[in-house]
Amino acid sequence: MRIRPLDLGELLDDGFGALARDGAALVEVQIGLQMVLSSLMNHSDPGLRAAAQDLSAQSYARAAEAMTFAPDVDRLTEKMPAPVLKDVRG
Repeated sequence: MRIRPLDLGELLDDGFGALARDGAALVEVQIGLQMVLSSLMNHSDPGLRAAAQDLSAQSYARAAEAMTFAPDVDRLTEKMPAPVLKDVRG
């Protein structure tokens, strides 16, 4: 019997996608999420690192649009890993 390999992006989305979406406007939720994803970006598995970085960038972009109080966006931005900000800003 064969089992298909896990898609790490799907795995992270299943675990954190609703939190990222439903908590997009809440700076405390987003900072906590970004702390977890930042830790996963240091994992030894390159696929998990990439999936965490992708979800981090997506979550940041969603939060930056959802937050209506600019100081909250600034506070989140200060906590973001540099590679993610580079991806988001181009």
